[in-house]
Formats: sequence, structure tokens, C-alpha cells
Amino acid sequence: MSIEANKAVVRRWLNRKTRMEVIEPGRYRVVDTPGIPDTDDFETIMKYDEQDNLGQYFEDVTVTVGDLIAEGDKVVVSVTATGTTTAPFRHLTTGVTIPAGKTITRRVVTILTVDDGKVVEERTHEDRLGILEQLGLVPTH
Repeated sequence: MSIEANKAVVRRWLNRKTRMEVIEPGRYRVVDTPGIPDTDDFETIMKYDEQDNLGQYFEDVTVTVGDLIAEGDKVVVSVTATGTTTAPFRHLTTGVTIPAGKTITRRVVTILTVDDGKVVEERTHEDRLGILEQLGLVPTH
């Protein structure tokens, strides 16, 4: 597949995964996350489960898709999500409890492998230090 075709696959994958509504080009709003998304992409259901559970703890979530870069069968996408917590919850990757009423910005970069029009591998890298800084648990620079 062409690089542009692989980017289109990833755009569809992002929309299915997060159930986003376009606010303007590059900016999205999460509108609905009931159950499992309609997808045949690589184990998206596993990743979606964690994201779906987070939906019960955040309101006013805004997701911004930044760079979308492709070469060969790899597509790299940067995503920033900001929302306000509605209840305390434990952040899985940092182990820290985030209090209610806290606005948090989560930044991730995901490297996806596309094969035959499907996402077959996903590797996500999260800015965990940024979350800890926002919570005041480590000094900011």
C-alpha cells in the first residue's frame, strides 16, 4: 500500500478507537465510547478497554492529533488529550492517584504497523513525566 493509503488506515483506526468527532481539521472531541468499537484492527479491543474505562473519570475531553508521519509500513502519530477528572482514579502507568477536578493533559506518540489495510501492531509511548509534573509530584523545569 502507498504511504497515503497507510495514513488513511490510521485515521480510520483513530476514529474507531476513540470515537472522536471532528471539531476542525486536526482537533477532535470524544463523543461516545460505549462497548467495543466496530473494528477488525490488531487487538484494538485490548487497548480500547483501558481507554473506555478512563471515559468514566473524565469530562470535557479534547483530543488533538498532531503529526501523522509515514514511511513504508510504519505510521507515527502524536496525540494530545486534555480532560478534567470527575472522580479520583489510579493512573495505570504511573501508579499515582489523580484527584477529582484536576485537568490533565496526556501526550502520546504511537508507532503503528500497517499491513494489507489493517493496523497489525501498535506501540504507544506516553509522557509519564509530564503527568507527574502536572500533579506536582516532580518539579517542573
